[in-house]
Amino acid sequence: MNIKKILMGFAFLAITNLSAHEYWVDSQNDGKLSFNIGYGHDFPKLEKIPEDRLGLFEPLKITGEKQTIELKKSSAINYNYESNEKLEEGSYVLSGVYKPTYWTKDENFKWYQGKTKDEIETKARHCEKTQLEAKNIFSIGNKHSDIITKPIGHKLEIVPLSNPKDYKVGEPFKVKVLFKNRPLKVSVVKATLDGYLKGKYAYYGRTDLRGVTEILPLKAGKWLVKVQVKKELKDNTKCDEEINVATLTFDIKE
Repeated sequence: MNIKKILMGFAFLAITNLSAHEYWVDSQNDGKLSFNIGYGHDFPKLEKIPEDRLGLFEPLKITGEKQTIELKKSSAINYNYESNEKLEEGSYVLSGVYKPTYWTKDENFKWYQGKTKDEIETKARHCEKTQLEAKNIFSIGNKHSDIITKPIGHKLEIVPLSNPKDYKVGEPFKVKVLFKNRPLKVSVVKATLDGYLKGKYAYYGRTDLRGVTEILPLKAGKWLVKVQVKKELKDNTKCDEEINVATLTFDIKE
């Protein structure tokens, strides 16, 4: 096996902290399919979403070969969604969007949700406009579906180039990163997995000129791959920068 790939896979670097709130989506099949928004500091632990932030999330969707289904929120748990439609065998994309939202920090380091610098009463230190987009790949049965290797139209998107249900420990896999439907070149890609150091990344790499990077998984479990794009705004009277973040989650079996 290529030594460079092994070393990259072992890049268990405590390089950077996860964002203040990581955003991902997750599917579970414990006899009954259920779907969840992950929004917190400890992937893949699911936490109740603060009531004042529930409106930031669009309803989760499932994209299959034949149709796209918009899910309904569970009445019991505010991060949980359910589907009344039976899914046929195949692979699917579960997706979610955290709407573009302004966050402004004042001189006392207090954050204001949904407000620009000129909309708060105290002096502003920093403002960012953030949009988060998330995908999860899951399969029912053994039927292969090409839909999961195609973009679904997110502004920033991580697309697996093969089906995650076929990923194996010790065998590298490739993903492609698209921004506004074009390859995102020479961009940092990070990944972590269930059971790894809290707030740290287990993998760190960069995309090539085609927007592609290769990851070598050295352990089974729930994985999260993440990419981020930051852009300084020319007119910073209202806000300083725009941030787009995308995550892709999937399970790698033993």
